[in-house]
Amino acid sequence: MSHSLRDSTPASSPDPDMPWLTEALDPVRAAAVLGRHLPPLQGRSLEVRQARLLRRKPGRRAVVAWDLEFLDARGPAGTLALVGKTRARGLDMRTWRLQRALADGNLAPDSPDGLSIPAPVGLVRPWAAWVQARVPGSPLEDRILSLDTGQGAALMPRVAELLHKLHHAGVPTSRTHTGTDELRILAARLKPLREARPELERAVDRIFRACVRLVHALPEGPRSGVHRDFHPAQVMVSGRELHLLDLDLHASAEVALDVGNFTAHLTELALRTHGDPRAFAHLEQAFRARARALEPELDTEALEAWHLLALVRLMGLSATRPGREHTTDQLVELCGQALGCAVGDATQCLHAGTPPSARTAPAPPTTHATSAGKSHRARAAGALIVVLLALGAPGLAAQSGSSDSHSVRAGSDVSSVYDSNVNRDREDPQGLTGLITTGILRHRFDGFVDLRNEYEVGLHRYNADTPWNRVSHKLRMDARWDAGDRGTIGFVTELQIRGSGEDRSLGDQLQFEPSYTWEPARNTEVKLRGVTRLRQDRNSDQGETNLFLDAELAQSLGSDTEVSLGARFERNRSDDGRRDFQGPRARIEVERELNSRGVVAFELEYRERKYVSRMVDTDEGEALRHDTRLIPALTWQRDFGNWFQLHFEYDYEARRSNDFDKNLGGHTVLLGVRVLR
Repeated sequence: MSHSLRDSTPASSPDPDMPWLTEALDPVRAAAVLGRHLPPLQGRSLEVRQARLLRRKPGRRAVVAWDLEFLDARGPAGTLALVGKTRARGLDMRTWRLQRALADGNLAPDSPDGLSIPAPVGLVRPWAAWVQARVPGSPLEDRILSLDTGQGAALMPRVAELLHKLHHAGVPTSRTHTGTDELRILAARLKPLREARPELERAVDRIFRACVRLVHALPEGPRSGVHRDFHPAQVMVSGRELHLLDLDLHASAEVALDVGNFTAHLTELALRTHGDPRAFAHLEQAFRARARALEPELDTEALEAWHLLALVRLMGLSATRPGREHTTDQLVELCGQALGCAVGDATQCLHAGTPPSARTAPAPPTTHATSAGKSHRARAAGALIVVLLALGAPGLAAQSGSSDSHSVRAGSDVSSVYDSNVNRDREDPQGLTGLITTGILRHRFDGFVDLRNEYEVGLHRYNADTPWNRVSHKLRMDARWDAGDRGTIGFVTELQIRGSGEDRSLGDQLQFEPSYTWEPARNTEVKLRGVTRLRQDRNSDQGETNLFLDAELAQSLGSDTEVSLGARFERNRSDDGRRDFQGPRARIEVERELNSRGVVAFELEYRERKYVSRMVDTDEGEALRHDTRLIPALTWQRDFGNWFQLHFEYDYEARRSNDFDKNLGGHTVLLGVRVLR
């Protein structure tokens, strides 16, 4: 945690989202809290000589430093320097666990080779903070600027070795970072540049489009747990000892990302301090040479690609970071030239230097539902037109949006499934095993609206000749707009053609789902939805309209656990009236990340249906039918990289009804493998 940067806000100024900062910056109160919560300090007499704010992003996070002095009967008995990281949305347990795992491994604070991380000390939960030792020395960035050419170059192999130790630490992580993720970050970083320098908007747009093509053409390279923000200010130098700082963004990604990010920062630092982007070329060369010697599989093209992506990101930051504004024009020109775009020539930027493997998103297959009921057929046809128009929106938006990006992924899913009572019958339950093979095509447009389109085609085959042997299609559009600082408006349109069959669950359906999501706090989310679902049975004239209102509250408990509560009121209307019902639903779900072992979730759902006109014979005479369902479910999934996933699901459905024939139960088990590129 480099402390070369200072926050301009006075230490006494409270942060409404981090009210505990006032206490953490008060030496007397801080001494009491630190002494009570940090194991190495418990039971010892101590004073905080100084507490200061090193960095702060209001409403998000802060870094605080404390200088401690221990006391005994004879007076001062030693000192200790600490640094604490706190977040407004809650304790960052993910990074804390990572720090401890690295400290217990090859980056231990007392590593004989002098390449390590600062020693983790403990947690201060009232401040939502984790604490580590503050290491001596100065940031590598300062050393580079103060040392002569030979001394600076001599440090670079050691820096590469420090990074190599991180890449081979063997600490698992569930977080991944891909080229698509990098493009989303780039789009966000370039937006302030366009606003601050509108005359550069066209040049910035061309550079961003070149970055999109560059990401599509990235060669495969070795992956590992990477730093993701590795630059000279993240390394503290004290003699022969180097300490690695700020691992908050640690994720599974290509090793070339860290190497390219570091060399890009050297280029930007050279331009900012010397006016010449090649002033530290000798340092880049020495660092890259040692990195490649340690990791021979590193590809030259990948290193250059990640270098350019990081340099474009720094170009975007130059317009908003104090002291960097003078580099913006040169960075725009430098990035444009490196990406094969002359900033004054749109044609050249669109074609020259473009990787040949740049891809164009294929159009999803067009499908339409077969409907017997005239009213439902008309509604479905009109709604399908809305779907197709929405799917065409990205092409129109791409012509006007200044930060638009497209990404396409395709893949497949093969799942084995077992259902102990597929026909939901009490007297003659029919159990089936089967194989579901699914083709998947996804398209995402990220601009003024976050639009995600998905098409799936599935082949369902079971161990018996049944109506469930079929081909199904699903076409989905999910659009989201920002609505203020903490709100999001969403609209989902989904069309499902489920194939031939007699069971109502196989009916085609079209769904519209407007929603509003609000984040009242950093770790809390509230979502409201109103859904209209039109359904049509394939082999009958029966159609249905299903309406419901839905509310969901999601709460993060630490960095790896989330609990969500949902409630819904549903109203269903059918053409013949037999399936007219209404009733509530309630659900609770607990989801937990298991680091490298994946994500596991447990869900319990309760449903109730009160039929409006359907009469049944009961022990007490004729009455309106009344059903309840209780469905516990367990799911697990694990990602391997950013394209391969294993998933498992088990649920048990218990139905209870005043219609005796409808008291039944059924088990469903699904195990699948998904590949998505």
